[in-house]
Amino acid sequence: MKRIIYLLALTTLMACKKEDTTPEKANELTVGSKLYKFDEAIIENYGQKSGEGHNNDFWLVTNTIKPIFDDGVINWFTGKGNLLYLELYSNTPNSYEVGNYSLNDTKKPFTFESGYYITDADFDEFTGEYSDIIAGTVKVISVKPNKIELEYELTNDQNQKVKGYYNGPTTVYDYSKNPNARIKNAIVKKSKKRGFKL
Repeated sequence: MKRIIYLLALTTLMACKKEDTTPEKANELTVGSKLYKFDEAIIENYGQKSGEGHNNDFWLVTNTIKPIFDDGVINWFTGKGNLLYLELYSNTPNSYEVGNYSLNDTKKPFTFESGYYITDADFDEFTGEYSDIIAGTVKVISVKPNKIELEYELTNDQNQKVKGYYNGPTTVYDYSKNPNARIKNAIVKKSKKRGFKL
């Protein structure tokens, strides 16, 4: 009887060890054979217009770049690293619901209107590789206070597949009561990509 119990315990222990050795998903973006790491997520709440979802912009950044603020609103970034931007819309201010978000221009919940990523960049010198997102889906897996888990399958403007995963901390900036925030945001989106290699 003791031998049977010992064998069962040994089998259970070995099963646990197998589970422990399963590799965890990394916080990174993949384009072909190239991998780009991310460390942090930023959510910017620009408020809600009638008939639209809450405009919660989403950034993934490396910890080697930091936001630059203008009148309390992120104007751009400083430092060197990688960045992914998605203009997401949801039913919840400052956050997202679990589910799939698809690219279209309806500005309804569970959509994102635009997106791009910049890799191997120097954000002070405006050098790096810039690509627009032209199609794809973002899947929000889990949302907790100051933390989010999601994965994405996108297509860039060169018709390359862009895949990625993130599970980590979020920092939220709420601009919903700042009437100038949306104007500043539109100017940034139109001007900042010009210096990067397209």
